[in-house]
Amino acid sequence: MNPTLFIYPWLNTGAEAVWDLRFSMRSLGLFQGPHQVLVIGDKPSFGARGLWHMAHERQASDFFPRALDVNRKMERVLQCPWVGEEFVHIHDDQVLLVPVGMDTLRRRVARNECQHGAEGYTGLEKYGGSVKHTRLVHRTVEALRAAGINRVWNYETHMPRVCNTQKMREVCERCKPTENRLLYSTLYYNWVFPNQPPDELLGRLDNVKAAFYGEAHDDGYSVPRHEALTAEQVTARMRGKWLLNYNAAGRTPLLTTLIKQMFPEPGRFESVTNAPQHLLRIHA
Repeated sequence: MNPTLFIYPWLNTGAEAVWDLRFSMRSLGLFQGPHQVLVIGDKPSFGARGLWHMAHERQASDFFPRALDVNRKMERVLQCPWVGEEFVHIHDDQVLLVPVGMDTLRRRVARNECQHGAEGYTGLEKYGGSVKHTRLVHRTVEALRAAGINRVWNYETHMPRVCNTQKMREVCERCKPTENRLLYSTLYYNWVFPNQPPDELLGRLDNVKAAFYGEAHDDGYSVPRHEALTAEQVTARMRGKWLLNYNAAGRTPLLTTLIKQMFPEPGRFESVTNAPQHLLRIHA
């Protein structure tokens, strides 16, 4: 069995970003199966045996650069002939909580169906606290509808995503998500599974994700007023979920302490080597 490739598009913005990446990778020890990790972007400052790294500089953009930078990084990885049949796209603020396998990661989890409303599409207002990101979701929905896909679901759930490599290449070639400023999770799943409902809709009481985004970013499944939560309340919120996700506002000292307690030992990827040169020389 070939190892599952987990791909982190990563930008080193400081000590917190390094901490996030370190503990997210430690949590991959809960993945049920052989796996390999590739970090594309900045090189982690901690070193690890067997961790692959591919350099990629963030490009300036005046239109939600973070999302478009992820698109560029993923498009570069897709050019590599050594990427297997499928891969997992994951971010440094995503932490596995329980043992999971590919069957769990392959489940298509969406936020909501995008339906026409008086102000455009319902379910997208103030998405993630970012007007620019909401506009990208709108652009993606419009592009899918223009392609003849009538029922569209919003897949911007910020969770690990399993993608078929060849189908993702086809989506990028046909739709050009970076050039057209589209969000590739929503684009990919609606394009590959047109008009098909997701396996699950994300909600506050589901068994999928415990999210800590802070009161200002509460969107129906994250926990508001996180500063007032006790350790017992935070632990209860994570119970029964397989994924933890947080942002800067939700990364409280209490939450980081609990994550450290869950993963106290260094992971197998805490040393850095470049990906094998014979695989990367065409991208030099």
